[in-house]
Amino acid sequence: DLPQIKQRQTAVQHWVDYPQSIKSVKQILAGTADLERILLRLSTGRARPADLVHLTAGLDKIKQLVAQKPAWRLAVGVKQSASGMPG
Repeated sequence: DLPQIKQRQTAVQHWVDYPQSIKSVKQILAGTADLERILLRLSTGRARPADLVHLTAGLDKIKQLVAQKPAWRLAVGVKQSASGMPG
């Protein structure tokens, strides 16, 4: 689908034009737990209390990233909901 391809090209161009954005994103996401694995454990009923702590911390980092990078959000097509989370 052509619009989707163009959106991806725009996102890649943003990273090429603003390499400092990559460093900023890496700093924000540093130390973030594997959210996909945590969600898998939650969905299978095998989550531990620490998983909930790591999930909360990871979601807070995502919220921080989305709030701090409006140009990045536009480049990759992430819309922000009223709660401040992607939506």
